[in-house]
Amino acid sequence: MNTDQYIVVKKVSDSEVVKIIQEVSDLYHTIEYSKGINIYKSNTEQSSYLIGFTNKPDFERFKYFVNYIEYPETRNPNAIVRGYCSIGNDSRLSNHHIGDRVLLYVSKNDEDFDNVHGQFKNHHKPVLLGFASGEEYKPLDKVEIEFDEPTINKAGYSLLKTISPDMEAIKKSKKGCFGVFSFVALLITGVISFLS
Repeated sequence: MNTDQYIVVKKVSDSEVVKIIQEVSDLYHTIEYSKGINIYKSNTEQSSYLIGFTNKPDFERFKYFVNYIEYPETRNPNAIVRGYCSIGNDSRLSNHHIGDRVLLYVSKNDEDFDNVHGQFKNHHKPVLLGFASGEEYKPLDKVEIEFDEPTINKAGYSLLKTISPDMEAIKKSKKGCFGVFSFVALLITGVISFLS
């Protein structure tokens, strides 16, 4: 279990967390980090999971992952999602954050559904870390969540499941999309012919 970069998910069921992680793995199936995502279940805390990566994602994709788990296709509004990682050179953040630990979360006040917030260890003000083209970094005045990283006792978790992209489901999904596209194209062609 790698505790340099991980996500804690609470207040969801085993089936919910497996479904959400499978969705995100399938969504990013062309990227190496989507293969071998480990879901660990807490042995001591009910409905608490730790998500770890066999293939460590870069910072940008790690932010996407935290955001997606907060806003999956079938959202559980009670879920708590917190990502923890160290800032490396791949982050596109200013150099003064390199090596810092950061807590990533989606704000309760988020209305864009396309942001994460970061609370850096040893920094007072949080920042908005959006997904806009290029770097989006905006210091904020209000501290919503203090940096607080749990102490991970590896013996306190059991592997629930390892997730990799489900290529059969992805192929079926693409065929379904092609079928819908073909139907819409035929319908439009028919309407144009009828109106001509």
